[in-house]
Amino acid sequence: MPTAHEIVAEWRRRKSSHRWCPNERTEKQQIFADVTAREALFGGAAGGGKSDELLRSALDYVDRPGYAALLLRRTNPELTAPGGLISRAHEWLSGTAARWNGKTNQYTFPSGAVLQFGHIQHLKDIYIYQGAEYQFIGFDELTQFLERMWTYLGSRLRRLEGVDVPLRMRGATNPGGIGHKWVYDRFVNPKTCGDRVFIPSLLEDNPHLDQQAYEESLAELDPITYQQLRLGKWVQDTTGLVYNYSSANDVDALPREDGWIYVLSIDLGASESKPTTAFCVLAFHRHEEAVYCLESYKKAGMIPSTIAEHIKALQLNYGGLERIVMDTGALGKGYQGEFQQRYGLPVEAAEKTNKLGYRKLLNGDLARKRLLLIDSANSDLIEELETLPWNELGTDNEKGFDNHCSDALLYGWRAARHYLATDEPPAPEPGTSEHLAMEQRAIKKRRLEQIKKEDHPWQMKRRRRRR
Repeated sequence: MPTAHEIVAEWRRRKSSHRWCPNERTEKQQIFADVTAREALFGGAAGGGKSDELLRSALDYVDRPGYAALLLRRTNPELTAPGGLISRAHEWLSGTAARWNGKTNQYTFPSGAVLQFGHIQHLKDIYIYQGAEYQFIGFDELTQFLERMWTYLGSRLRRLEGVDVPLRMRGATNPGGIGHKWVYDRFVNPKTCGDRVFIPSLLEDNPHLDQQAYEESLAELDPITYQQLRLGKWVQDTTGLVYNYSSANDVDALPREDGWIYVLSIDLGASESKPTTAFCVLAFHRHEEAVYCLESYKKAGMIPSTIAEHIKALQLNYGGLERIVMDTGALGKGYQGEFQQRYGLPVEAAEKTNKLGYRKLLNGDLARKRLLLIDSANSDLIEELETLPWNELGTDNEKGFDNHCSDALLYGWRAARHYLATDEPPAPEPGTSEHLAMEQRAIKKRRLEQIKKEDHPWQMKRRRRRR
């Protein structure tokens, strides 16, 4: 329990901080302000006073020397737009003792404390803040960001020994957007949120807004977006994402039946430290409509010899690959020749024409559940499918986002022939010559499989030559 002295000190601090904000906190905003957890999220429905409270929370300790706060939006236009964080801060702070610096996008207060505004449009932009030190970091519209952006900025949350200021990471957002799933899992889902705090807020919780007029505007939205913005429901959509993947495309395992045909696809990357060379194994069947992504992953620092050994290991593991397709642009052309001539691997150039059109066709297979993923073996791929956004023109994915596994998936999916699947013919009647021939084929196949298990591939070849 806080002492009487601590309670009085906190009351005075809050009273002093009110001079930077023209409005009193609403009940929900005050609940959010009282959260002591390191990470907390405020929001849900639109109009709940999220951005106002994010700005006000950042201002709470500007009377403390050495205090530094950072407020972020995904892009600079969102930051500077009318009604955005910077214009709102100007409305509150113009005419006060706080001083604005347009070159650095920050306010400096008489105590020496600073409030900085920034954006992280691309993943590489996180390194703009490398070496920086803040006691408060706030993300407005958090579901527009990637989880790695949040976690990296969290490493900038520091203070000097003895500084009496809490360390706070705060987000404000509505459901939906490219970060919907990770934000839900990190803050809202009681099974995965840990000690992080989510404070929901609805339009009715904000008396400062013209609720009737805003309600009329929200009524024009499509059903999913209305549930997200008006009701604050955490329903997923794929708006703005390249791929229409959902958990409905996940399965536990490949169906147990004979006759599966395997395809390996590879997207090359040159990074020595970051996983950029992607491998994707797919399976299709002449009597199954769906193609299955059995496994996919990325590796760093791979050279032709290590890639070749990896391909051979996959060939052995799956008992043969019908096709091996690889992106042969840039480095890939030389790699392909070396794989074929030096290692005897039948690597083909991946089909890359009309990428936009085939992405749309792949989305059709996702929607019809004709593309299924073994969820336990495709974590890298699933992360890309859940976060890869379109660019502003909708012609390609936004630059700066990982797409190695998803590109490998696209190459392999195009190489698979599941679209030629036909219904399996009825089994022949017992006692017929057709039934006898089928049993003989099954016996021969079982024998070959037994040989595979007992012998190495080179021993099998020698045995065939003897025959």
